[in-house]
Amino acid sequence: MKRFSRVVFLCSIVMVSGIFGMETTMPVRQSNWFVGLKNTVIERYAGKNIRYYDEYHANRSNEERVSFPVECTDHLPIEYCGEIKYFITSATRGKEGGAYMILDPKIKRLAVVRGVVDNKNVRIYMGFNTNIVKECGYEGRDRFYPARVMMLQIKEKNASDRGYWYRNYRMPLVELFGAQQIKLEVEKGLLSSDCDWKNPEMQAAVKKLLGEKRVQDFNFEKPGLCPQKMYWTDTENRLKGIKYRPDHK
Repeated sequence: MKRFSRVVFLCSIVMVSGIFGMETTMPVRQSNWFVGLKNTVIERYAGKNIRYYDEYHANRSNEERVSFPVECTDHLPIEYCGEIKYFITSATRGKEGGAYMILDPKIKRLAVVRGVVDNKNVRIYMGFNTNIVKECGYEGRDRFYPARVMMLQIKEKNASDRGYWYRNYRMPLVELFGAQQIKLEVEKGLLSSDCDWKNPEMQAAVKKLLGEKRVQDFNFEKPGLCPQKMYWTDTENRLKGIKYRPDHK
């Protein structure tokens, strides 16, 4: 009997030790990063009751704001031409993408989310400053980045030809980026007499500023950027590098 009691006692010690060992090795809850927008700008241009696609995991618990986990948004690269920061919007069928300068130097990151409202497709290009962050959630472990709308694209039906077209709504934070702005950057390193679009030195300078990949979208005959890449199709999200199932929406 004494031997049995001793065995039970030893087993109890092992169990208690195991419990404390589990407590010390339990993973700490990871923090989540969110980016959020005020609804007012979106509603002004796109209308109310927008339904965001499921892949963005929109949180609308706040009536004035909608937020998304950062990793669920479509990350759009910021590009550079000398001292100019800009971004490229998606091309659509039969229409090139647009290039836009970022006027606010505090914008350090871009992201896009998409949705539907009143049978219209909506793309929201947003920018935020990664240095401006608010603590939220359990014990302040989560991070929230307030974002601003840079551009809205709304796909609407064109009654005249029964087709569809995108209307761009550019916010005050951006301006068109084209040949004139590129030429001004080139002139910082070339003589004005060399700044002719057909001049090999001018073309080499443009290539250096835009980079080998982006300069392929530049038309030297009719100077300007003509981006051809479509970021989203019915079967693919090229910004995320994922392919959709037929029922993804």
